[in-house]
Parts: sequence; structure tokens; C-alpha cells
Amino acid sequence: MTQTSAALLAYAIVCCQASAALAQDGTCALRPQTRAVSSGAIGEWRLVSEADLICVYTRKSRASGVHEILAVATIVASTAALREVISDYARYPEFMPYVQASKVLKREGNTAWVFQQLSFPFPISDRYYTIRVFSEPGAASGNGARISWSLSRDAESSNRGAGVPMLVNEGFWDLHPLEGGASTRVTYFIHTNPGGSLPSFAVNMANTVAVPRVMESLRARVLAGSIASDSVP
Repeated sequence: MTQTSAALLAYAIVCCQASAALAQDGTCALRPQTRAVSSGAIGEWRLVSEADLICVYTRKSRASGVHEILAVATIVASTAALREVISDYARYPEFMPYVQASKVLKREGNTAWVFQQLSFPFPISDRYYTIRVFSEPGAASGNGARISWSLSRDAESSNRGAGVPMLVNEGFWDLHPLEGGASTRVTYFIHTNPGGSLPSFAVNMANTVAVPRVMESLRARVLAGSIASDSVP
């Protein structure tokens, strides 16, 4: 693989969820049942990958040539533990691919404004954005959790970074407890428009590879925390 193609495949990390997408035999359903409702969507979800028990789906969008993408997996960790890791925005550079910087600009109740800088290999230009993240309570009661975001465009959030500003960045994490809370079904939905001159087909190709890495990074992070907690005397 050339450096250019590797960079294209690497591109679409956001930075960065459904119901039963995994069948009882561990295979992925052809169509997920999800709350990822979009007025700009065209057609049905299409299964594009099911490696490592991570089901990845895409569907077309009227907003741009970049497809919406949905990933679903079961992680052996509590909903509360997963929500804690996902909400730890300042530490994203420690475990999320290509997130070079992540800063919480302000908080109001369950809403946070988060600036993130993404760094990519040459020849892909870096990206940056500020998102408004809303966290719905529920993890503590065992009823699951939902963390959603969209691009923030107000003047206070215009924290300028390096490279190209992202034009669209919206999505959510959905966390649903399973097996009495011992594991969690994690659903990740995202739709972006990276701006710049990247062709849509390259971004779509990148997403099908990069989005599962986001799920893998989350799983590794929360399991590492669980192991560390278990080892404390």
C-alpha cells in the first residue's frame, strides 16, 4: 500500500450507535434497527464489514457524497465505564486515532463544547472543529446512555486550529446494557463532510476502515481501565 492510499484509508476518524445488529450466532444482521434517523438519508443501511464482531453499515446522504456510517459491537464492560471513557474528551489524544488535541471549551449542564484537532499523514491536510456534545443521563440507573454531538458554529466556539475546518460533523454513541450490566451493546453513528479537496469516494472508503478502529480503541481503553482497577489491592 502506498503512503497516499494509506493516508486516504486513515482519513475519516472523527474524532470521535441501535439495537440488535448482532445475531445470536455472532453474525451481523443485514439491516440494523437503530435510532439513527436522518431526514437527509437516502435508501437503507447496507452492511459493508463485520470483522472482529464489529458490524459496520453505510447509507447515502442527500447532504453530500459522503455516506452516513453506523458501527455496532458488544463490549464486555459496564455502560457506566464506557460512558466515562467516551466523556473523557480531554484524554482523547491518548487513545483515539489521529486526535492530536482535544479541549473542553465550556460546560453547561449536560452539554459540553469540545474543540478537537486531527492530524493525518501526508498528503492529507489536518482537520479541526468544535462540536457541541450532549450527554443524556441514564448510565447510573442501568437504563443505558446516549451521547450525541453536532458541529458548533457560534462565534464563541470558533477555536481555529491547523489545516482545514470540517464542514459537517454529527453523530452519537448509544450504550445499552446487556447480561445484567456485565456487557454493553455499543452503537456509533457518524456523518461528516471533511471539507477541502478529498473526493467523496476516498472518504467513504476510509470510513469503512477507520470507524471500526474507533470502536476498537474504545474497547481497548475501557478494558485497560478495568484491568488496572482489578489489580489495585
